[in-house]
Amino acid sequence: EYGITQSEKLEIGLLTSLPLAKKILQDLNNVIENDQPGLVAYFTKESHMYTLLNILYESYIQLYINRNDLPELDYLSQIIFELYEDSAGQNHSIRLKLSPGCHTQDPLDLELDEKHYISCIPKISLTKHLDFDLVSQRLKSKFKKVSLPKKFTAVNISSPLSVPKSGSIN
Repeated sequence: EYGITQSEKLEIGLLTSLPLAKKILQDLNNVIENDQPGLVAYFTKESHMYTLLNILYESYIQLYINRNDLPELDYLSQIIFELYEDSAGQNHSIRLKLSPGCHTQDPLDLELDEKHYISCIPKISLTKHLDFDLVSQRLKSKFKKVSLPKKFTAVNISSPLSVPKSGSIN
């Protein structure tokens, strides 16, 4: 679904999640430029999270977890981009974390607590503190591998047989 070879995983990742990856980098740069604390939340599909992770892996950002060992992503999954600055405000580092969301192996055999819901699995670190400029540079170097159209046009493809003609009896 997301590619077999490394290059297919990157290409599918970019075709699917390039706008999201660019937006994340843009917002992180805005936080640095504005010199104010910030929080940005993005809501997307599970498939876009996997393809975003594929972009990270193919950008040669050193991640603690091998791609094949990633947990299954479920409801309320999160990829967290934590941006830090040194005390002088000159250098910035980034740390990535992941929570696979609310997941249980046996939902029918689950005994719920007094809250009556499945809690989110705690975040796990994907990286140590990495130089933000280096991470940004590595990601941007992969962005040029595909070219997306500037504008997408929605197309409605339907069979002429599926639309009843006026005055016809079904």
